[in-house]
Amino acid sequence: MKTRLILCIYLVLFLLTGLSGEEVSVEGRDYFLDIPEGWKVMDASELSAVSFTDPARKAILQVITFTGTSFPDVESIFRHIKTQLKTSGDGAFFTYNGRDACIADLTFAAGGGDARGYFICINDDVSAVKKDFILMAYVDAASYDAYAPYILSVLDSFSIDRKSRVLPGPVSQFFYPHPGPQAEDTAVTINGKQYFVEIDRNEIEASQLVVEREALILSAYPKGSLKAWNRFFRMIYRDNVGRLAPYYGLFKTLLAGKSQLETAQALLSWVQGFEYVRINSISDILSPFNTALSGRGDCDSRAVLYISLLHYFGIDAVLFVSLEYSHAGAGVHLDVRCTGARIAFEGREYMFAEVTADVNLGMVDQTMANPDKWIPMRLEMTEGN
Repeated sequence: MKTRLILCIYLVLFLLTGLSGEEVSVEGRDYFLDIPEGWKVMDASELSAVSFTDPARKAILQVITFTGTSFPDVESIFRHIKTQLKTSGDGAFFTYNGRDACIADLTFAAGGGDARGYFICINDDVSAVKKDFILMAYVDAASYDAYAPYILSVLDSFSIDRKSRVLPGPVSQFFYPHPGPQAEDTAVTINGKQYFVEIDRNEIEASQLVVEREALILSAYPKGSLKAWNRFFRMIYRDNVGRLAPYYGLFKTLLAGKSQLETAQALLSWVQGFEYVRINSISDILSPFNTALSGRGDCDSRAVLYISLLHYFGIDAVLFVSLEYSHAGAGVHLDVRCTGARIAFEGREYMFAEVTADVNLGMVDQTMANPDKWIPMRLEMTEGN
């Protein structure tokens, strides 16, 4: 079960350092992070400059916030950090959720040696209160190659506001813009009929890169590290759910007037009809966005896709993962009482949804029917977590 960590000035620092692998909200700054398991708060004495470190205390993530009219543009922010750290090198400019941003790979002197990492500058003149951000994730230069996936992951976990928690992170949006600028009509088959959604297929590679990066990070943790597994799926969910909006638009029209039960069953039938595929990669799975486009995927990718679409319809759904069964499914909480297999989680009962076999909601193979062997995981960040 994930918790929301509120960093307030009055909190004692040692209370924060015991928490890791969690979603973090910084009160008064309105941004969010999803730090890897084992990473801890290193300094929160000033909310304008909060820092985290990995278990070995080698990598550092710092989020510096400027409020008001500190910088006129993102170029000024970038020049400021280069001057402060006495670095050289150019940045690449891009757009992050409608805001001007810059990313750079910089090396600078620190602690008697060289440090290297990625820096992201964001000029936020979109929010009600103007804010500028400098995100710094770095390590000693000799460890840079080994830590690069972690550095990119912690930066990509940044959400500038609540709405951004269901949109690709800044690293992913630098790789390819979201929404994609080259959207075109793309065929999708539902119940034997062909429909069209506007999709930029170039977003496939961006979504798959996040899956592979997060799988590489997950592989460094013990198999039973549930917090690491949960973050793995949260990061995939966060990167893909916004990309799936066109599919929701189509299903919203097709399922207009349907009950929650009918909607959940119709979406389940759609993902159950996909071809079962695993790929030869670090993750071994397709991204949910790729799965929706290609009509193929394994239990993990289909379950996250299914949950993402249910959330668009306002239906509470969670991921079910079983290490013993080597399988994944979904849990669906409906506003009506239904018969079938269910698992209790956070005070609610969730109907089991098998995403790879053609069975109704609430049905599960008897060889995998022990509820104690399933681990519920919430993918979205909600109020109060």
